[in-house]
Amino acid sequence: MLFVTNVQSNDVSIIDIDKNKEIDRIKVEKKPYCVAFSSDGKKAFVTNQYSDSVSVIDVNSRFLEKNLRIGAFPEGIDSHGGFIYVVNWMDEELVIFNEKNYKKFEVLQLGSNPRNFGKFILW
Repeated sequence: MLFVTNVQSNDVSIIDIDKNKEIDRIKVEKKPYCVAFSSDGKKAFVTNQYSDSVSVIDVNSRFLEKNLRIGAFPEGIDSHGGFIYVVNWMDEELVIFNEKNYKKFEVLQLGSNPRNFGKFILW
């Protein structure tokens, strides 16, 4: 399956890549931007720019579990080692939270206007 954010319609398309067909569409909050998955692949986390939130979607049931208030204008998101990493553009910070209980682990201040990022590589 492929998850695609639809910024204008405020939802996420789920695509069956074997059939090249949209199989579901899940409503989230305003202006979804990026998607990351939990380490076990059971949850999808979607940044919502205009709602200052991250939507949590159960991948198997394709059900919107909850919306987490995360900070001003979240854009980039990634996962690693049981944590979700979110870049908040307007707050100029990186928010790190636990992928299981959604509790904030740490908030790191960043430079001016951070937007997005690639895959984390820890050394």
